[in-house]
Amino acid sequence: MTLDGRPPVLDGSVRVWVAGRPLGGADALAARFAAAGPDGVGDWPGDWALVARRAGDDRLWVAVDAFAGVPLFVRADVATTDPTSLRGPPDREGMRQQLAARFDDPWRTLYDGVWRVPAGHGGALGHPRDLRRIFVPRGGDPNLRAVLQRAVDERLPEGEVWLALSGGLDSSALAACLEGPRLRTTTNAFPGWTADERPFAHAVAARVGAPLVPVDSRGLDPFEVLDLLAPFPPVLVNHHLNLALMAPGRTLYTGFGGDEVVGHGFDVVRQRMAEGRPVRGLLDAVALAARYRHARASFPHELQRWLREAGGAWLRPPTAQQLRERRVARLTHPLLARSREEQILMARSRGTRLEMPFLDPRVAAAVIELPASVRCRRGRTRAHLRSAFAGELPRSILDRTRKADLSQSFHARFHEGLSKRLPLLDAVVEEGLVTASWVDRACDTDPVTHPEVAAELWRAAGIGRFLVSQ
Repeated sequence: MTLDGRPPVLDGSVRVWVAGRPLGGADALAARFAAAGPDGVGDWPGDWALVARRAGDDRLWVAVDAFAGVPLFVRADVATTDPTSLRGPPDREGMRQQLAARFDDPWRTLYDGVWRVPAGHGGALGHPRDLRRIFVPRGGDPNLRAVLQRAVDERLPEGEVWLALSGGLDSSALAACLEGPRLRTTTNAFPGWTADERPFAHAVAARVGAPLVPVDSRGLDPFEVLDLLAPFPPVLVNHHLNLALMAPGRTLYTGFGGDEVVGHGFDVVRQRMAEGRPVRGLLDAVALAARYRHARASFPHELQRWLREAGGAWLRPPTAQQLRERRVARLTHPLLARSREEQILMARSRGTRLEMPFLDPRVAAAVIELPASVRCRRGRTRAHLRSAFAGELPRSILDRTRKADLSQSFHARFHEGLSKRLPLLDAVVEEGLVTASWVDRACDTDPVTHPEVAAELWRAAGIGRFLVSQ
């Protein structure tokens, strides 16, 4: 037994193989696993996966880090980070879930009998679904500034460090943590588009004294990503934006994960209701609708969404335990790990090392127990992150609440890219996953007014590529 040909890092009554870059080193992680089992490594920082054998135990033990920085795939009692070595017949149900972007079964892949070990899970293989969640976020050091700085510093390479500035708060906070002569920054530029975030990126780069290298991303082809993530195509659109910022030998920091890990202001309305403060909850709903929305979302649309949230909580106020479970569920949603998996594989194809400090279990621990009054103030989510970096970032960033609408980057070249890959859709029709009439109607649909149809066509092309490569 080996893991992708690696020798064991611990060779005794417990043999442990480690893939990835656990903070503190593979030897330390293996020793902890040998002493405490899967539950003992559930909150171990870094990007890693491990497999182990115990003397006198025929079972194979596995564990994956909190946010699946190293994807691990299993078939029977074999585990690997390369699913092509476990190749099996296509799984129709897995392809249906892929097409619909469903995450109710994060174990499933597109190969029958090949399973993905979900983020933060571990245990002994039997049926893969017998594995349990070993990452359970608990309260930790509340000094968010210091915790995030440590998560950044412990991942620093030698030489230049690049940061992808999105114009938002999360990547800007990383700029403050990375400030120094080795830092270089880059950003997606969309000259003439409303999604152009260069003014915000320039403000942050100037504040930390780092050069900014914008990349004109208007001509990016979202279908290119399908060819980089074989054998499994991506579920999530917009990964092509990261592709433009990657380069061989580059270490690229991104603020990915900040929304889910730090942005736990989303349940503030429910918490107000649980506290018996319905008026404050309704005022917060109005403030959130006014401030926290994407560029094209209207105030009435957002207000309706937040009032539904308030109304449900008013009729049935949640308990403190239910609120916590809701936060943990959002933090550990399979969508987050799957998106990270796709970005990491894409970076590997470009020879880029990708770092996402917000996806560190210690950062999650710093914020998971914070009350709503700290996490959200006057309609501004991530109030605790704004406070932690007050004085270090421009006011234009600290006061910002809206997000740019990046959908145009997907739609701009959609039909051009689709026309080159129409033969791939024939394979999806032959497999019975969609009908020819659906393909015809979907291809004639405007991707701007019906983005969900465009995304489904994009995923269908990815499934077609998977099928024809088998």
